[in-house]
Amino acid sequence: MSLIDLSIEEHGFAPASIALAVRTIGACPAARHRPDARILCGVGILNVTPDDGGGHRFSADARCLGEGDAVGDLLDWLEQRIPATGAAISWDNWGRVPHRLLALADLARHSRIIAIAGDTAGRWRDMPRG
Repeated sequence: MSLIDLSIEEHGFAPASIALAVRTIGACPAARHRPDARILCGVGILNVTPDDGGGHRFSADARCLGEGDAVGDLLDWLEQRIPATGAAISWDNWGRVPHRLLALADLARHSRIIAIAGDTAGRWRDMPRG
């Protein structure tokens, strides 16, 4: 077993995990104290999966709003990249990521996002900012 395997298991993470980062922008300077008033404008994902040789494979991808895009387009993109199993890790930065995703996700279109973001006691690890 490698050092990375021990570290992952000791911290309670499954060997296959994704780390998510979301980027928001403030819609109004007067609303800076209200994080949920910020517009979701980008999503980044780092995927870590075990490979057959005993190591891990890393892949990263990101998307931001383009001209004519809506927040739902970002969530549609993310929905296709959420694995059926494994942990999701995020860090609180101007609001908890699972809370924000649950508030924006559409039940008919984003069932994987809703399932994983709603499981903060199981699959989702929402880490403190510090």
